[in-house]
Amino acid sequence: MAKGKPARVDLTGKEDGNLWSCKPSASSNDGLFAHIVNRHPAASSTLQGRTIRFTRVLFHGSGDRLAAIDHLGTVFLISLRQNRFSSLVHLGSPCTALCFVCTEKPQLCVAVANGYIHLLEWPQGNIGASLRGHTASVQHISTNSDGSLLLTTSSTESILWDANTHQRMRTLSDIQSVGVQQALFVPLSNTLVTCFKDDSIFAWASDTLEYKYRLAVHDGPPPKFRALVASSDGRFLVAGGRSRYLHVWALDTRHVVRVIELPDAVRRVDQLFFINDNIERAVSQTIAVVCQDGVVRILRYDTCRLLFELGSSNGRARTIAPCRPEAEPVTFASASSDGHYLAGVVDSGAVQLFSIETVCPQLSQPPAPLVQTVRTEKAAPPGRAKQHATKTPASGSVSKSARSSSSFASSTVVSRPPRLDLASQSLPSSSDSFPSSVNVSPSMERHRDGMQSFAGETLASVSKLHSLLQGHGRYPEKYREFIWRSLLQLPENHAAYAALCNRGTHVAYEDLQKKYPVKSRKLFRQLQRTLSALAHWSPIFGEVTFLPALVFPFVKLFANNRLLVFEMCATLLINFCQRWFDFHPHVPVAVLGIIETLLAHHDIALLRHLTQNKITSAVYAWSLLETMFSEALTRDQWLETLDNVLSKPPHFLLFVVVAFLTAQRRTLLHCRKQADFDFFFKHPSDCNITLVLKEAARLDQATPSDIHPRSEYKPFEVLVKGQYPVFSQYPTYVVDYQRQERDRIRKEELELLRQHQATLSAHQSKVQRLRDEETFERHQQMLADAEQERRAQIVVEEQKLHDQRLRLVALKREVQSEDLVAMDATRRRLMERQVAEREAELLRLDDELERKARLRHEETALAVESAQVQAAELEMQRAMLEAELTGQHQAAQSALRTRWREHELNTALHVGAGAAEVNLHDVSRLKERQAFEAQQRLAKLQQANAIDHARDAVECREKLDRLERELEALRIERQELQTQATMDHLTEATHQAELHHRLRQEHQQLQQQQQMSKSPFPKAQAKVPVQSINLGCSPTHSDLSVSSLLPSEVEEPGVSDVLVRRPAGHSAARDEDQLLREVTELRRRVARQLHDGSRSLSTPRTA
Repeated sequence: MAKGKPARVDLTGKEDGNLWSCKPSASSNDGLFAHIVNRHPAASSTLQGRTIRFTRVLFHGSGDRLAAIDHLGTVFLISLRQNRFSSLVHLGSPCTALCFVCTEKPQLCVAVANGYIHLLEWPQGNIGASLRGHTASVQHISTNSDGSLLLTTSSTESILWDANTHQRMRTLSDIQSVGVQQALFVPLSNTLVTCFKDDSIFAWASDTLEYKYRLAVHDGPPPKFRALVASSDGRFLVAGGRSRYLHVWALDTRHVVRVIELPDAVRRVDQLFFINDNIERAVSQTIAVVCQDGVVRILRYDTCRLLFELGSSNGRARTIAPCRPEAEPVTFASASSDGHYLAGVVDSGAVQLFSIETVCPQLSQPPAPLVQTVRTEKAAPPGRAKQHATKTPASGSVSKSARSSSSFASSTVVSRPPRLDLASQSLPSSSDSFPSSVNVSPSMERHRDGMQSFAGETLASVSKLHSLLQGHGRYPEKYREFIWRSLLQLPENHAAYAALCNRGTHVAYEDLQKKYPVKSRKLFRQLQRTLSALAHWSPIFGEVTFLPALVFPFVKLFANNRLLVFEMCATLLINFCQRWFDFHPHVPVAVLGIIETLLAHHDIALLRHLTQNKITSAVYAWSLLETMFSEALTRDQWLETLDNVLSKPPHFLLFVVVAFLTAQRRTLLHCRKQADFDFFFKHPSDCNITLVLKEAARLDQATPSDIHPRSEYKPFEVLVKGQYPVFSQYPTYVVDYQRQERDRIRKEELELLRQHQATLSAHQSKVQRLRDEETFERHQQMLADAEQERRAQIVVEEQKLHDQRLRLVALKREVQSEDLVAMDATRRRLMERQVAEREAELLRLDDELERKARLRHEETALAVESAQVQAAELEMQRAMLEAELTGQHQAAQSALRTRWREHELNTALHVGAGAAEVNLHDVSRLKERQAFEAQQRLAKLQQANAIDHARDAVECREKLDRLERELEALRIERQELQTQATMDHLTEATHQAELHHRLRQEHQQLQQQQQMSKSPFPKAQAKVPVQSINLGCSPTHSDLSVSSLLPSEVEEPGVSDVLVRRPAGHSAARDEDQLLREVTELRRRVARQLHDGSRSLSTPRTA
């Protein structure tokens, strides 16, 4: 591949494979070395060729693996070192958040759009568990340092999960009114931080979830935070949001230490993450900011210096260095833990891989030395002074604002004094301990004065360290690392150590997990890396078996600083492990002899007891030395022991062994078995380590010079700066011979394995060839036998087929005959059912006629009764009227008689003639008026009576007319039904005759074809008369004729021959005549009543 041309990787339709055929080269412009795309396969015609967009990408802690997920839910695992990719699983839903979980089984935590969180076991790709509890899609996932807890955050809640049991522990709810923006764990602490939409940031205890403190926000416009990130050491927190300001907090002081203003083009910060400056920098000061314009800006937050930019805005390059014309906006990014690579999801949906070393080489350079020379600078020539004063920012000068913030950056710069021999109490000269000149890096210039004064103070305070150790017996826990590094004068050769690490895992420690298993994968990887670096430094360290037990305590103690562990172990091996490898591969006989001599001098009884029980120095001394007391002491005891050992000359370690044995002599004297001694030296004891160390110092002073090990040990040697020294304190011929023998044996084993494989392959080929020949011959014989057998079977089958055909023909004929019989029976049953339905219908009609006739009779009786009642009422009214008129006439006559008597009386009394005439005239007028009024009342009554009789007569006539019409309609309907039934019976009789004729003909044909002696049917008559057809009716109606369904006055020609007799139950004609007679009688009665009523009404008028 041409230099500077990135590789294009297409994952379309592939489950796994290689990324590229040859190793790509990073572009010198922006460091791009790979462009990964995924498209729809050709199987989907509608989406063929369309890009499947990647949504998330994340690097694993190893730094060479990353996970990428597209919007269809397909998870890809990409290994840059192995040049491989594989598709883990297809989730079927877009991914919203991603996180690697460091548990016993490596897991990938993936949150999808429906709110579910899947834990994938990689590289297998199995879904170990699915966490459900969020009502909205998860936007952020965070895990604590040991991977035991998961913190997932959505827009409505934040949930804390147990990563081992997959159970929900706590839920941060009731935040709908405020809304949570992000929640994360702070590394190397028990603190988790939550950020809400109102820009409030709270810190909580991750184990108890108790409130700890709240971070204050810098005064100014609201920052509208939406992205948080914590440094790898948990000391700083950076936040950004919908503004172009970044806030930096120091979590130890809980104050804002810096507010960084981004360029004017930035309006929103979408993502923040740290980039490690180099492989051993404890605190990274480089942060990557993904902005809304698609540009990733990498800057130093301690100096506010923009290092470089990646991506583009609106298709234009936005980098300090010239950018590629085809640069695309970046929407999501992730950096590797070693700071070598950066992966970004671009706007087109592809994943682009960048080399940070190429675009910003200063990040991969080792830091400046922390130990510098206190010297007096001579006056420089004017030209050089001017050149030094006019350095550009690129060459390392620091701005005024950067110097003003040195208090914040100085926390990562520590000066380390040289080691002093506390035994001699003499300070080395500056010419022996420091180089004459040191090239100070630009980042250290602002600390030059402070470092020089601090170094001088440290040189003067070495005696104070010795006094502190003598007074307290140990160094302070907080400053132990600094003191050890100062005592051992570690050079911090980053480049040399990186070269050793780049050589990979040593062949001697590839199966370290089997020899020295470690539960924590992180510690195991660091232990394996440290041992491999030591083995690459000197071959002897790949041969010794005790080295893992010696190195592991330091790996566990300084888990976050691999360089410190390596250089400390190297210094210990050079100085405190002198003469340990003289008799390799055996135990160090010379060192053990010195310890035995010292023990014999100071405690001969204990030595005699050990010798009597056959306990050699390889048990009671070497078991302590090879682990550096890590198995025989507790953690605090071991740290206190190392504080004293590192502060004393190398031979002091032997006196610590003797002092430990003498301090435990009472316990050792009670031991008698080998297993008891082994258990004692392999498990921590309850000794007072302070007294042991004081006893060791006393033994060091009280031991005679003739047996003192001081003469056997060389003075303390420090590791040189730049390159590590060659370690040759071992029998090189033995190690080389062992290595050569091991290589020879490995080669011979490989050759034997190859020959065995070749022989086995040839033998297998021969056996397979013989087997194939035997199989071929057997197959041919089987084919011939099968052919003969098949021929015989064919003949038999043909005969069987012929017989079966004959049986099938006969069976077919029988089936056809049975079908005809069944059809005939079915038709008969159908006809019987139809006849029964017709008869039932006629019965229903007869019942309906009878019911209606009964109703008419009842209505007529009611009408007659009503007419009779009305006639009786009229008669009564007439009688009452006549009685009233008679009474009135009698009253009038009585009145007239009374008046006449009065008149006669008046006349007798000689009343005047005029008055008598007037009275007679009044009486006559009164009679005439009463007669007139009586006639009027009688006329009104007659008129009302006549009207009522007329109305009743009209109603009776209307009822009679309606009954006659209904009777006529029923008669017509009955005639139609009888006619239809007759026609149906005639049609059915005709069809039955035709069917019998057809059956008879088919039967005769079957008899002729089969030529059988027995016929399945009896010989039928030549002609079946219509009279012999049985319709299958019930016994009661079996003699039903066709003419019985016709009215009596209808006669059908040609049908009388087939009639049998009329059914006895049909009496409709007789009922009809009786109804007519009743109606006529009713008419007569009504007419008679009307006549009687009119005559009775006319009687008063006549009277």
